Amino acid sequence: MDNISSYINSGVLEAYVLGVASAEESSLVEQMASAHPEVREELEQLQLSMEQYASKHRVQPHAT
Repeated sequence: MDNISSYINSGVLEAYVLGVASAEESSLVEQMASAHPEVREELEQLQLSMEQYASKHRVQPHAT
């Protein structure tokens, strides 16, 4: 479990959600999320938080 906690706290899940993880990191995130419910839950929470943040801070484009 300690390795899973370390993985969750490594920042790679955040990089994945932001779309800046490498292809190798993205593949590993997807594998880890499939194999470990706690990783999947953290990933889902991060995605939801990012969606909520984006929705709250959206800016309407100026009319041209």
